[in-house]
Amino acid sequence: MPHAVMLILADNVETAQIRASILKHRLIASTIVRYGPQVNRIMLPKRYSMALIDSHYHSDAALALVRQLRSECAGPIMLLTHENSVTYHLDAYAAGVDDCVVKPVSELIFLAKIAAWLRQTPVAPSGEVSAITTGETSPSVTAGS
Repeated sequence: MPHAVMLILADNVETAQIRASILKHRLIASTIVRYGPQVNRIMLPKRYSMALIDSHYHSDAALALVRQLRSECAGPIMLLTHENSVTYHLDAYAAGVDDCVVKPVSELIFLAKIAAWLRQTPVAPSGEVSAITTGETSPSVTAGS
């Protein structure tokens, strides 16, 4: 797993940075992209091992991102959300999410789920980019190592 790359799309960058820090200790690099309720196109790494959508405020936008990611990637997509309704979770799975996790989630469970998904995923090559839609007019992209 030392060359795994996690794409983290989050509407709260501070918590995404905490998750990226936790992953870094497990030798998983992260790229963080902030999204909001509006839709815009930006450039992202095309190759990543797994996508994590960390939703705090924009549940509908998170589902839209799942749909877009699923159409562009074959890797696993995990959605972290405060939403706990069965309807929302069924909508998330129908949109293409592989794992829908209600927050708060313990660090140990979070890492166990990531490790389980990455065992099933080939390592992502680097250097390619792809367009994706987010809700920021000038989204922030940060890379972790």
